[in-house]
Amino acid sequence: SQNPYFSAGSGLLVLTAGLAVLRQAAVAAATVARRRAFVTIEIPGRDPAYPWVLRWLARHGHLGSRGHQLSLVTTVQRSGAGAGGLTPPFVPGPGRHYLRYDGAWLLVERTRERAAVTMAGAAGDGAGAGVLGRSGPVETVTLTGLSHHRGHIARLVQAARAEALEQLDDALVVYTSRGVNWEPFGPPRRRRPLGSVVLRQGQAERLVGDVQAFLASRAWYDDRGIPYRRGYLLHGPPGTGKTSFIQSLAGHLGLHVCILNLAERGMTDDRLAYLLAHVPPASVVVLEDVDAAFGTREDHPDGIAAAGSRGGSLMARHGAMPTVTFSGLLNALDGIVSGTDRLLFMTTNHVDRLDPALVRPGRIDVTECLGPVDAFQAARMFHRFYPDAPDDAVERFAAIVVPDRLSPAALQGHFV
Repeated sequence: SQNPYFSAGSGLLVLTAGLAVLRQAAVAAATVARRRAFVTIEIPGRDPAYPWVLRWLARHGHLGSRGHQLSLVTTVQRSGAGAGGLTPPFVPGPGRHYLRYDGAWLLVERTRERAAVTMAGAAGDGAGAGVLGRSGPVETVTLTGLSHHRGHIARLVQAARAEALEQLDDALVVYTSRGVNWEPFGPPRRRRPLGSVVLRQGQAERLVGDVQAFLASRAWYDDRGIPYRRGYLLHGPPGTGKTSFIQSLAGHLGLHVCILNLAERGMTDDRLAYLLAHVPPASVVVLEDVDAAFGTREDHPDGIAAAGSRGGSLMARHGAMPTVTFSGLLNALDGIVSGTDRLLFMTTNHVDRLDPALVRPGRIDVTECLGPVDAFQAARMFHRFYPDAPDDAVERFAAIVVPDRLSPAALQGHFV
């Protein structure tokens, strides 16, 4: 106890321990104060609001013109005759950015992690667990402000959402599947008018009325415990406007289009079921040329498209045979794993090749044949291309068109 070196060492040890405790206490106090003084909103890259916020910041946040950490996102603006111009807007790049919005300073932090293989569904979502998605960088945008500025951040996100939806009001988004996700295929496109596709008399009105009645009857389905979904089958020769009418119908009703290719490489029963159960809102699912993927069960008892079929040969050229089974398609459409809130259209050139189980009520509720041009269609198409033509000219043209010989595509090609 009389050793001065021992006393000095003990004092130093106590001082060091005390400083360490004080440091930890200061860090803990700072963390608590930061949590109470600041509010943080994290927007993951897979969330629909992620591109909305980035585009809004690029347009209104002045980050694209004043920031020092930027990312270039080039889009093509189409004009007439296929001409286009390149528009290279800058968006906030990975890093920290400061933004003054509505009188409040906000910290915008964009992070990008290494590429990772994502799983179907968000964390904690049991549906689709174990189904591998696509790999890619995991990005996040974080908005931070003072605690009493919580409303400013919420208004910024709402403004970004409103601006994005406003741009989509007059546009049609076409989605395709990539992994287990639906992603836009190219930029939004102009909606096609319903009258641009001329069907036989009463067909368009009948289909539009049925779809509108379905969209307005959600409560009726729920009250009776019926899955809220409806299926349509459009069949007929090539060029009769099956796909074009679906596109114009979606545009007329303010819906978007999801194209699902059963012969896509890597498509499986699990992935198909997950995609049909997680369709983007306000969208129509389209299965084109469904006869090319499957014949009847008598043709393929194992339920898998044969290598000699159109679907099988397509997959063979890509180095993999299809793994979607016929039973898997039926279960995805109307089985235990099938989802609700779905509007589905199938098209085929050969309705006689479809298995009865595929087109039974509950999977296909409305069947419509789109055939060659008749006199009514010929007159309507002529009047559409020549609106100032007298009525007798329209009647003479309709009279010389041989019924059931030309497809609408062929007649339109004649006018063009």
